Amino acid sequence: MPQYEYRVIPAPDRGLKARGFSTADSRFANALQTLMNDMGMRGWEYQRAETLPVSDGDGPESAGTQWRNMLVFRRQIPERSPLILQATERLDVKYPPAPVADAPQKRAEPPRPMPYSQPAGPDDDASQSEGATRMLRDNGVEEHSDVSGISNALMRLAASRNHFKSGN
Repeated sequence: MPQYEYRVIPAPDRGLKARGFSTADSRFANALQTLMNDMGMRGWEYQRAETLPVSDGDGPESAGTQWRNMLVFRRQIPERSPLILQATERLDVKYPPAPVADAPQKRAEPPRPMPYSQPAGPDDDASQSEGATRMLRDNGVEEHSDVSGISNALMRLAASRNHFKSGN
């Protein structure tokens, strides 16, 4: 039975300039034709074109999902000689199946949350406010109490941004 290896490459997205190809469609066809002929000369047989989704990262600045056109080629892997096949068959050793271990009877304890050590210092007045302390010990339940106090670092950042806006 023949075995194949596959190669997937992006389809051209622009036309290829050449003499006699003046329209965008003819230039694109020329680029595709050139690519397919080059792959054919290297022994690759065209199979199909696929449009596949590609996720370009996560987060708010990601471009989201984009669609890429891919070309699929294949070529036959040369068959091994009968001497090599006979040698590999002799080396094919049958091993008994591995024993299956019993499932553990003891249930594992769920991981305990690590206590949070609150930063305390004169430069951070959030460590001294009651609302910030409650927020740091949050248990995950939604709470609507106000957080009193803003850290000095945030106040300095806001002041520096206002300084740049005013043009001083």
